[in-house]
Amino acid sequence: MTQDLAKQTQNAFEFIEKLNFEVSYLIKEIEGLLALEPEQFKILKPSGYAVTAKKSNGLDPVLVEQWLKKNMAVFFGAKNNIRNSVTSLHEDLKILFTYIQLFQKDIDQPKVYFGMLSDIHSKQNENKFEKLAFEFAYRADKFINLESGSVYEDNYCSFKMDVIVEDLFSINNSTDVLEKIAQPMLNIYRTE
Repeated sequence: MTQDLAKQTQNAFEFIEKLNFEVSYLIKEIEGLLALEPEQFKILKPSGYAVTAKKSNGLDPVLVEQWLKKNMAVFFGAKNNIRNSVTSLHEDLKILFTYIQLFQKDIDQPKVYFGMLSDIHSKQNENKFEKLAFEFAYRADKFINLESGSVYEDNYCSFKMDVIVEDLFSINNSTDVLEKIAQPMLNIYRTE
């Protein structure tokens, strides 16, 4: 019995590790495809070359639930909007995003939300987008399922969000990444 539990634990951690690697490969594939475009999109770095995610080391039950990353976001900006790793807020700023929802009690399988943020405004006198990225880590449940084209507003910021959703496991190869994620994101960016 103890050996079975040990093996199940090992399998569970190996699965989560493999899933995390696959998600990182997906993000890097999107990054590579967007970098080849005339706008030369780059990953924005709110906390370094990393995903934006809710995290905790706390021992309270609600905090223990956050030990594993269940959701994460990555943002992409056109090269001409980024100066010294800072994306200044301005009227015409458009940010591409990918939000990956690995686990949520009310979904039947992992999802990839992607699209564009525009009309981005800070209510806290922040002047760079990177300071607002935490919204996706801590408040995404409030807006990620809004209808595409909706405006979200809270005490920190407001933005318009154009979003498309795919099941994560429907993305199986580079062609899928291009056709199901990168091209639709670029279409939104270039038609708005």
